Amino acid sequence: MSLDNSRAADPRSGIVRVVLTGAESTGKTTLSRRLADHYGCPLVEEQLRRFVEMKGALPAYEDLAAILDLHRTAQEQAIREATSNGHALVILDADPLSLKVFWTYVFGAVPDEIEQYQFADLYLLLATDIPWEADPGQRDGPHVREATQPIFRRFLEEAGVPFISVEGDAFARFDVARRIIDETLERGRSAQV
Repeated sequence: MSLDNSRAADPRSGIVRVVLTGAESTGKTTLSRRLADHYGCPLVEEQLRRFVEMKGALPAYEDLAAILDLHRTAQEQAIREATSNGHALVILDADPLSLKVFWTYVFGAVPDEIEQYQFADLYLLLATDIPWEADPGQRDGPHVREATQPIFRRFLEEAGVPFISVEGDAFARFDVARRIIDETLERGRSAQV
């Protein structure tokens, strides 16, 4: 998919927000941390994971608002940090689009408040072509990964947001992600001139 130059940066801050998304156990956390280290930019950790760790259980349907608040707070803090440190980029390990997929798959419905979310500038949809790894209390199994991956793609397509599929081993994923982010940052700089 070609990227839309009109979405080169968050219009409120000038910061480019790149989300790593996809089904469970596709390497989002590992790659998001590596990219944040590479660019020296803020990273917004996955807030569903944080919520599950704090609660000690999977979320209930009514927990969505609390998780969205965690995400909103973490993202705003990362944007403030990027702005104050002169960074043009924030990396997000998942975002409310992932919550929408989770709620759809688990509960069969999504509360209205998730539709209020402002999408990021670029999504990297990580493929399911790496081995599934267990993560007790967080992951359900490889069958869930295969069932939810098409939902991620469908929601990205329906939202009309720029996204690129990223596959291969850790090195190939990093190279593709870095190249796409570099191109997006360059478009953002060109649009500001």
